[in-house]
This record gives sequence, structure tokens and C-alpha cells, in this order.
Amino acid sequence: GSTDALADEMGLPIEVATPCLITYRSVGVGVFGFVMRWAGMPLEKIALYMNSSQVSGSNQFAQSIRLTFKDGFMAPYRVVGRASIAAWFFQYSVMGMAFQVFDSALANALNVRPVVYG
Repeated sequence: GSTDALADEMGLPIEVATPCLITYRSVGVGVFGFVMRWAGMPLEKIALYMNSSQVSGSNQFAQSIRLTFKDGFMAPYRVVGRASIAAWFFQYSVMGMAFQVFDSALANALNVRPVVYG
């Protein structure tokens, strides 16, 4: 698998290479998750307006879009602070790490090779 190749290439024991690779992938998933959540902020804001009493009658979607961007194109991003960034990063990186750990544990328990990813 890719962990064995990494261990051989870097001259590391497999016991060191495995957690390093899991950490590397988890950080990547965390960064990807943060970027995608940040990029999707306008959609989240539109959805919030769509489900609120601030829109009514016909053309509620158009009303939601107008409300989302009424203070400028970057308005939906103004609610993103350091706490949001940290929360999103940790949410996705911990989820990625849990997936990898359970995937590896199940593969070992079932005596099969895990699917190569990353």
C-alpha cells in the first residue's frame, strides 16, 4: 500500500509512517473542508433567508439572493471569523482522521488490504 511505500522511501518504520500519513491526509481534508465551507457561504446565507420570515410571497429565491448580497458581494463572508475557520478545520480533519483509523482497523480485523487513497 501507499503507507509501505512511504515508509520505504523515507526510511521510516511503518509504526511511524502510518500516523504521519494519517495526519498528513487529515490536515489536507481539514483545509479542503474549510475552503469549501468558506466558498459556500453565499449558499448558506441564501438558505437561511429562504427558511426565514424575511421572504414571503412570490420569487422568494430572488428575494433571498437580494438580501444575501444587499451589502455587497463579500457580505456573506463577513460572518466568517477565526472561530469559524478553526471549527471547520477541526470538524473535517477529525472526521477524516476517524475515517482513516476505522478503515485501517476494519481492514486489519477482516485481514484484507485497505483501499488505497490519498
